[in-house]
Amino acid sequence: MNRFTHAGRVARVIDIPAALAASLTHFHGPEGHAFLTVLPRLAAAHLDRWDLRPDGPPMHGRCALVLPVTRADGTPAALKLLGAPRAPWLAIDPKPLAGDPGFELWPALVNRFDPGDVRRRFDAMTDVLALDRTRARAWTLARLLQTSLWSVEKDRAPDEEWLETGRRLRD
Repeated sequence: MNRFTHAGRVARVIDIPAALAASLTHFHGPEGHAFLTVLPRLAAAHLDRWDLRPDGPPMHGRCALVLPVTRADGTPAALKLLGAPRAPWLAIDPKPLAGDPGFELWPALVNRFDPGDVRRRFDAMTDVLALDRTRARAWTLARLLQTSLWSVEKDRAPDEEWLETGRRLRD
């Protein structure tokens, strides 16, 4: 891990995984290195902006830092900061959507999957959001189907954790 400190309200060091630093430098050269130097400051700014609390060790993809976080309402999420050709960097999540609120329960059920926690999370979200449970369950199972079909289209089996989430919502 490379350690970068940052100023701001978040009183901790954000560890940048060495593999991410190497990937950014290898694939994106000087621009990747420049992104690395501002990455901790960007993370701190977005943690503050969206009132997120770091909740686990950083992860990464080829060009993105992924920080497990908890939202102010206690919902687990992930803050993703990535370098992108259309902008020097992008921050992704949390994301507001318009539409039926039951559609968005799926990510909160499968992020940081714990089979014993699926029903508690579902019950808490439907209670707090005053959602019709039958409708919310239908939307959640529709998301499971949608996500599983995307996997099948790519010749992959649906994730077993997704299927277990669906099994735990049956009844």
